[in-house]
Order: sequence, then C-alpha cells, then structure tokens
Amino acid sequence: MASFQLVMEISFEEITNFTIFLEDEKIVKFLEADSCHRYSDKYLLATTLIYASRTKRNPLSVDDFYCLLYLANDMEEDIEFKNEILPWCLGTEWESQWRSFNLRKEHLWKKMGYRALVSLELLEEIIFYGEFCQKSWVWKRSRHNDHGGALRDHHRPRCENIISPRGPRRSPMGCHYQKHSSEMKRTSISASSGYFTDSSDEKGGKGGLLGEISILSEDYNKENSP
Repeated sequence: MASFQLVMEISFEEITNFTIFLEDEKIVKFLEADSCHRYSDKYLLATTLIYASRTKRNPLSVDDFYCLLYLANDMEEDIEFKNEILPWCLGTEWESQWRSFNLRKEHLWKKMGYRALVSLELLEEIIFYGEFCQKSWVWKRSRHNDHGGALRDHHRPRCENIISPRGPRRSPMGCHYQKHSSEMKRTSISASSGYFTDSSDEKGGKGGLLGEISILSEDYNKENSP
C-alpha cells in the first residue's frame, strides 16, 4: 500500500496549471518548432510535469521547464535531439552558458531526490486527463512511428545523425519524411505514439488510457468511492 501511495503524486489541479503554463507565448513557439515532436512529445511533457511536481517548483519558471524537459530527454531518449532545447533557453551564446545550465539541471534533479523514473501508466493518466478533460492541443503531440523506437545510425536520415541546435532564429530541424508536414499539426491526434520507455510498469495498474483515472489524485478516489 505504501508504494501505491507514492504513485499518487499528481493532482488534477497540477495538470491544469501546467497545461495553462504551456500556453506561454515562448513555450508555444518552442513546441511548434518541434513539429515532429522529437524532443517534446506528450510523454516527455508529462514527464516534465512530474519532475516539476517532485521539485515543488510552484509556479514553474520557463527556465526550469527547459531544464526539466532536458532531464526528461536525458532519461528517456537515446538521440541528442534534446540539444535543440539549449538555444531556446540560453540564446545564441548557448555554448558558453552550457555549464551553468547543466548545474541548474543537476540542482533540480537533486531537489527531486534523484527520482527520475516514471511509470508509463502515470504518464498515460496525465495525457488522458489533459487531452479529454482539458481538451488541449499540447496533449495531442504524438510522435510519428518513423521517429520512434531504436534504430541503428546508418538507418536514420542524415538530419538525425548530424544534429546542430538551431534555436528560434533559424528554421526548425529538418525532417526526411515529407509526409509529416501535413500530419503533424497542432491539433492532430492521428499519428501513433512511437514512444518507448524503459520505466514502464510491467504489472500495469487500475487506470490506463481509456480506463478510470485512478492514480492521479487521492481525493478523486475518495470522492468517487461507492
């Protein structure tokens, strides 16, 4: 029972506030630049929310958001798409400021008690609530299968092997798959996830994407118990 109590760490209010936070003009431009959702898909954003909750950062600053999203990429991604975050956070001189950014990220990780693993079940609960209750475009950011899973470098397009951070002053990162331009709209939910996590819960749980939202809020369970 104690382990289950630790899972119920995100409230509906936190999801709502985070969804509103992501409508900040700077964040919207950043997310739209990642049209293929390679470093800021809905699973990475949900992970960032959990990290923000664990650090007790309230309200969350834009700089902290970038650091925690970078950490989420550290934990869950193999390809260095995360470096595209740096010029958005640090500006054109991002290379000279990398050390201070990394120290800030390490400080936030310490504030989390180094608890970086997140169950897939909890991520899907957050996405379910955000997409169907908040009806936000943010939680529809599904990564296309072409960009998901594990591939050897020689099977990846050149634009995904030679990655140079571009930032807000240059055109977005290129994509080898032309068909994505019409599919990856802000409001699109047609693409499948293409996301694989090492921290998923093998045993599953009571919730699930289309099931009862059961692990987000302890108060919800109490109020809706028979």
